Amino acid sequence: MPSREERLTPKRFWQRVEAIDRLADLHGSRFESDTAAKRLRRRAEAVVLPQAFNRHYLPHYFRDEGCGLHTVLYLALEWAQFAAIRAPRGHGKSTVGTFAYTCHQVACSEVLRAWEQGTLQASDPDLHQAIVEVMAEEVDRRIAAGVPTCDSLGLPEHWDPTVQVVMDAWLAEVHARLVATRQIPLFWDPYIQVVAVDAGTATEFTAAVRAELERNPLLRGDWGDLTPCHHQDGDRGSKRPASDGDWASNGTRVRSFGMFQSLRGGKHGEWRPTLLLGDDLDSEETTRTVGQRDGQLKKITSAGAFGLDERKKRIAIVGTPVDSDCVVCRLTEHDQYRRRVDENGQVLGRWVTLRTRARDDQGRILYPAKWDADRLDAEELEDEDAFGSELDDRPPRDGESPFGELHTYERATYAGVKLPSVLIFDPALGRRATADLQALVHLRGPTPAGEILVDLTEGYRDPDILHLVEEINQVRSELRPDVAALETIGFQALMEILLVASGRRYGLLDDWLRVEGHDEGKDLRIRGLARLSNRAKLLWPSDGSCRKGERQAKSYPKGKRDILDAIEMGVRILQESTRPARFNQVRHSPRHSASFARGAW
Repeated sequence: MPSREERLTPKRFWQRVEAIDRLADLHGSRFESDTAAKRLRRRAEAVVLPQAFNRHYLPHYFRDEGCGLHTVLYLALEWAQFAAIRAPRGHGKSTVGTFAYTCHQVACSEVLRAWEQGTLQASDPDLHQAIVEVMAEEVDRRIAAGVPTCDSLGLPEHWDPTVQVVMDAWLAEVHARLVATRQIPLFWDPYIQVVAVDAGTATEFTAAVRAELERNPLLRGDWGDLTPCHHQDGDRGSKRPASDGDWASNGTRVRSFGMFQSLRGGKHGEWRPTLLLGDDLDSEETTRTVGQRDGQLKKITSAGAFGLDERKKRIAIVGTPVDSDCVVCRLTEHDQYRRRVDENGQVLGRWVTLRTRARDDQGRILYPAKWDADRLDAEELEDEDAFGSELDDRPPRDGESPFGELHTYERATYAGVKLPSVLIFDPALGRRATADLQALVHLRGPTPAGEILVDLTEGYRDPDILHLVEEINQVRSELRPDVAALETIGFQALMEILLVASGRRYGLLDDWLRVEGHDEGKDLRIRGLARLSNRAKLLWPSDGSCRKGERQAKSYPKGKRDILDAIEMGVRILQESTRPARFNQVRHSPRHSASFARGAW
């Protein structure tokens, strides 16, 4: 039974039909009035310029003049070791950056290897000379055209002005390097990874490339038999049969991966993967929680750092954001990844970031050969939110999320300072991955400035109940909080019996404060907590030791919220318990609004 990712869905079925139709257009095609000189020149152009390769051998895919986005993609593939490109849907980013470039690297592989190793001039002097001439002409043309800019390439103005500044700076740097070297970088890639959100989608790309290599008469006429075959996995590994998702041709192995798989493993001869092409790596299902988004990004960054061949690794990610915190958004917005130059001229980050949108406020269209104003207007009118996400580079943001920046404190600042404290335990019942967590939280405060400090946040799922009881009492005996509170709604009351029985062995009093109910729902209470956090009155330790709680705050209202719920209960207890007139009266958690309008500070 095939997996869900491997099933031929209706969408993928029609994609394959379209690919077959495109190849049928080339049936019997030949280059008209062809001569040996024309063929030599054509092959040289194809090696140096992937866009020329597409024009010569993939005319059934490239039926118009393209647009500035495609030029930027080509430049990124030439000059950037790590590139993250955000582009609108329906603008050819996958066709250019994933499908066609893979075709180019495979078909030209033997020539690129000989060029890189310095043996082409001896093995094929005519082709070597033709490549040198084509490169010199292209270098002269680019230099004469001047420094490229977003405006000169026809890219619409971005709604974020810093995006255009960053792109123009990188384009100027590329032009300076071109002038200095008078060379266009040519790369030989013995092992290419094609990565998509799932294995089925990635295999569609590699299957389409395989079909071109097998049946495209224009390719076969100039580059010979490129039929994919078995590959050698490792230096002395056994030969494995070709499949749509894993094959070798012309000395290059191409393999598809989904983001649900490990991106490491496998070799081609002596080579580990040298090029990773990522295409729309995220979906709504993979961006629901901060933990999921962290995992997605780690796969790409760890693959770049440790999974690719150190001698010549490159990564190019293209995508349309599906979430404001997805992989392509993090790579293009977070300073730790985004390549930039500081005020001292030092280059920081290593990811070249490029961002475009379908149309700007002045009406300039990114791809006028394919999109016009009426069509874009219709898309925007039908669904403005979808238009912003898919075509205007405005990643969807959850408008209901109340948490802004999380403010931090240094533990050393409050070490040894006597502050009121509360330990709150919120039990849960459930074994499934979607079940609630059992949350344990320790808070200190208020400080003289009216701040409450998050000291401990832990979440457990389906532990051994007796072991959990022992652990909670051990934490309580070490922290010695002023108040130890326990939610006792329904079955949770049983936990009090176990905690009390176990706590006597630690010399703890039988004084668990019972939270028996709430006047407001969990969502309302957590939103009140967010107001406190946004006013910098709820502080998190700067050492990252409470990361579980931070993740829930950052992803709220998506994902789990049990730790946030426990924090909110602890905050209310501290507010009431630190009022001298009422301190000795507290027996159950007070029930008042979570808006904190009457906060203790």
